[in-house]
Amino acid sequence: MFLVMQPTDSGEANYILFHADPRPQGRSLPVREGVDLEELPIDDDEWGLDDVEPGEGGPQVVAQSRQSPNRFRFFRSELEVPKKFDVVTGAVKEWATQQT
Repeated sequence: MFLVMQPTDSGEANYILFHADPRPQGRSLPVREGVDLEELPIDDDEWGLDDVEPGEGGPQVVAQSRQSPNRFRFFRSELEVPKKFDVVTGAVKEWATQQT
């Protein structure tokens, strides 16, 4: 995956993850290659993300590995985040891009 960190007015950054390199589509911000996003497994007693209205559930926290800065992982709460990860304070979005 590819990561673009988009600055915000608040001083934080939005983390935008792409499945394909966004530079050919004109992305002007720096792009980090080789990023891994580990999805949160869905337990048998949980609804899938497709069954949840936006803002009403699903993964609540994204954290970045201290040992491997290109590794990001979803957690159900900040209480589940191990010490070897730092919680990402900005918004995290996953975008698909078209390859030409």
